[in-house]
Amino acid sequence: LRSAPDPPCGMKILFSAVFKPGTEAPGKDGPVMLSQAAELSSLGFFQRSTAKEVFVMFSRQFAKASTEPGQRSSVRKDGYMSHVYHSPMGVVAVCFADDEYPQRVAFGYLSKVCEDFVLAVPQSRGDCGTADLPHEALFAAKHQELLVKFQDPGQADQLTQIMA
Repeated sequence: LRSAPDPPCGMKILFSAVFKPGTEAPGKDGPVMLSQAAELSSLGFFQRSTAKEVFVMFSRQFAKASTEPGQRSSVRKDGYMSHVYHSPMGVVAVCFADDEYPQRVAFGYLSKVCEDFVLAVPQSRGDCGTADLPHEALFAAKHQELLVKFQDPGQADQLTQIMA
């Protein structure tokens, strides 16, 4: 899945998604995806669609396995770290980052995504139907904006700024 080596400060989040726990997307093995964002420019052009499909598939599996509200977990998969946060607000967020991306900042990102999603889409606490991305029009731009903001952990996280 990886293209050329990343530059020395190549810490980045490549993909993130928000899921509704306790639902089942038709034809998928896992919950309904409510939103997604990707920054795959570091991958080769012909690798991007395949990489995104892999990220979607594994993020759905990780979201399905996340059972307890407040639970955070990390899994190494194919040279990437996947971070999962089951928010007490009724959604699960998953992101894939490279190995160097700080875990604490990744969980801060996931928490912010969950918080902003529930604020932007208050009806997400209730029935979301069974189709993927039912609220994408309400949150897609904000989700992508957060993903871009958190590409540089030093800029996105105050503690990292202080330590630098």
